[in-house]
Amino acid sequence: MITKSYVETVRDRVTERGIECTDQHIIECLKYLAIMSGTTGRRIVVTPDVDEVWHEFIVQTRAYGALCSDLPGKRFIHHESISPDAYATRIGDAAFVDEFLRWVPDYVHSFGPFTEERARHWTVTEFLRSELGMTLADINAAGRSASPEAEVPRDSRWRVLEADDLERLLVS
Repeated sequence: MITKSYVETVRDRVTERGIECTDQHIIECLKYLAIMSGTTGRRIVVTPDVDEVWHEFIVQTRAYGALCSDLPGKRFIHHESISPDAYATRIGDAAFVDEFLRWVPDYVHSFGPFTEERARHWTVTEFLRSELGMTLADINAAGRSASPEAEVPRDSRWRVLEADDLERLLVS
């Protein structure tokens, strides 16, 4: 469960740290956690600003535990500070690339297509655009055509994030 007061605390703490926090940062962090809860533990997909929001969610341990219990996968999502290069070294380059690319169909099938605003919070879309020259239309088409591994269930309340409306997810 995610409450309004929990989100307000996270907003305030991120702002105190000098990081501009927008609801889109929070929304994309929650989408990440919803997808992550259905995986075996993939890594490194969100941008540093979204990661900072996740850090602040975690610091509120009781509320974070409740949030994780409410995620579609109903499991605690652990955090590990590790660079992409170190993670690729740990699991191997091919496995890293495979893990990295699996986020696209999971996201598109769970929350709809990447928009310019959404895409800027995901390192995978930034990589595909800058390194491979893909457009958002290309990325979304690839996501739609591939089978997701960790699609958020259709009947999950977390699907309201498809509308990028944080308020519809919050409880008092």
